Amino acid sequence: MEQAKTRNKKIIITEIAVSKASPPCLPFFSNEQNEKFNELHHDLLKRSMLDNDSDEVAYLFNPTSLKHEVQFGDENSVNILDNLFAYEMMIKAKEKELFLIHNHPSTKTFSYSDVGMLLLNNNVGGITVITNTGTVNVLYKSADYSYIKARTLLKSIRSDYDLNVLDEQSDAEVVKRFLKVCKDCGLVFI
Repeated sequence: MEQAKTRNKKIIITEIAVSKASPPCLPFFSNEQNEKFNELHHDLLKRSMLDNDSDEVAYLFNPTSLKHEVQFGDENSVNILDNLFAYEMMIKAKEKELFLIHNHPSTKTFSYSDVGMLLLNNNVGGITVITNTGTVNVLYKSADYSYIKARTLLKSIRSDYDLNVLDEQSDAEVVKRFLKVCKDCGLVFI
């Protein structure tokens, strides 16, 4: 519990955290898709714990086929597109078809690059972040999602900060503000 007090520090994953990693049921997923979605969150955190020193791991999940691809990262990042099969999956996917599931070794929620990944990829319909303590946050595109509105909103919030300084603290503040109003552009934050 002591290590969880430090928001920006890596937390070693425990079996308790793995058991807590339960995403909400998504209303547009079938029971089978939601079961697989839940299973993947547990599996990803366990895999990070056992095979990647509690560092970042990402799954690209196709709820239609129930298939996924995996990519291991380091303490601060992971790029799912470094996996050639995930890259192929991304190219072949329909609009909003895929979900990106990944962990953050700290207790941070979405990063600026996470939001960018979601907004810039038409075939990614949602993204989840699991902290290494087992907390799950979901951000997905609703039927009302508008890329133009999302980009304009994010750009407007970002303009309140020094655009020449892209530091972690400013990015976190931008994302926090964006998540509070993202419903205005058709994004749902759970």
